[in-house]
Order: sequence, then C-alpha cells, then structure tokens
Amino acid sequence: MVALCQTWSSIPEISTAIGPDQADVLSCAERLEELKADVSEKAHSLESFQDSLHATQAQQLPEDIEHEGRNPTFLRVAV
Repeated sequence: MVALCQTWSSIPEISTAIGPDQADVLSCAERLEELKADVSEKAHSLESFQDSLHATQAQQLPEDIEHEGRNPTFLRVAV
C-alpha cells in the first residue's frame, strides 16, 4: 500500500488530487500493515491453542469419556 501511494506521487494528475491527503493515506496504510501483522500473530496463537486443546482431548481415556455426564450436578433429596 505504501508503494502504491509512492507511485501516486509520480503521476501528476493523481498527485495533485491526492496531495493534501497523501500523508493521511500513508499513515493509514502503515497502520493497516501493523494490524495485519497483529492479526496474523493472534491467528497463529489461536491455532496453537486449538492444537494443544485437541491433543489434550485426544489423550483422554475412553473410560473417562464413558463416565462423563453420569455424575449428577445436583443432589436429589427424597421427600
């Protein structure tokens, strides 16, 4: 994006039209690149977390899975 803005400056018609806003456009382009890098890092972190979560679940013993849901979450009292 920054390269595109620099290319605009070399074309007189576009340079005249965008001249006053070029600094703002460049600033926005740089911020966008920073955000893209941040999102990429967070996506990688999420993928790593999901992989470790799936690995942990895959290690769970079959008898643990069989007994899940059988433990009541409340106490029944005879009246």
